[in-house]
Amino acid sequence: MLTYSGTAADSCVGSRISWPRSLDGANSGADTARSLHEVVPLTERVLSGMVARRITPAVICVLLEIDHDELDERLAVLSMSRPPERTSRKIGKSGWADRETRALIRFWGQNYSAILMSKLLNRTENAVRGKARRLGLYKRERALLTSEPTKWEPWSRRTEKRQRLDRTLKLSIRDRWVNGQTTRGIVRDFGLTMTAAALSTACSRLGLPRRDKKGLSDQFDPARPSNPEIARQAVELTCSISKDVFFGTRGQRYSPMTRKSVGFRDLCSATAFGSAH
Repeated sequence: MLTYSGTAADSCVGSRISWPRSLDGANSGADTARSLHEVVPLTERVLSGMVARRITPAVICVLLEIDHDELDERLAVLSMSRPPERTSRKIGKSGWADRETRALIRFWGQNYSAILMSKLLNRTENAVRGKARRLGLYKRERALLTSEPTKWEPWSRRTEKRQRLDRTLKLSIRDRWVNGQTTRGIVRDFGLTMTAAALSTACSRLGLPRRDKKGLSDQFDPARPSNPEIARQAVELTCSISKDVFFGTRGQRYSPMTRKSVGFRDLCSATAFGSAH
């Protein structure tokens, strides 16, 4: 899962890239992923390696943030069989948490060097390489590796839920919000370092309206018609005070975060006091 770096949504993992429905003649596992490097999205290449390593379906679903039905669909397209279920081992004191493993997968897709990933994850280089090998992650070209983090890194346990959203990302999230995609799907497609719950809170602070959960989908479908009422309440606006982008109905001047601030309440109180005198 790629971490968002300011590019369009279609360049991120999870976007519906055109790729073959059948992989006849291709080898299974990591070799299949490498041979289709330019065609298969990153999630499918990672999935191929995990299946080759016989990682259990439950663990795959957790790490790739997909459900079992979607896992079966992806395996069918890749012409791969479902790995067997087995009892998972307990995580020790130095074991990898799920969010650390997901971060490693994102960093791997960003072509981060092992040295950089070890610093970001507070692990040794051998631990990073060993975990990548156990996950079956595909081989990368050394010329493409980087030792400099992108704008949206570094990752850490404390900053995971504090990712800042620029205007481009806010607009992309708004479009998918209006289209009816779940926050979990948005986080997965953009490779955000925040959780789905944190993104839902951020959308509320941006002024995006509430939605009916019954009609939501984890997958983004541009052909799906948008809800006109939600689209009417999600117009791009600029706060008159903070100059930040937010969403609401036309004519609104202040963002939800500005209206909740102490300074704004003091300003309103001073204005009301002045008009009364």
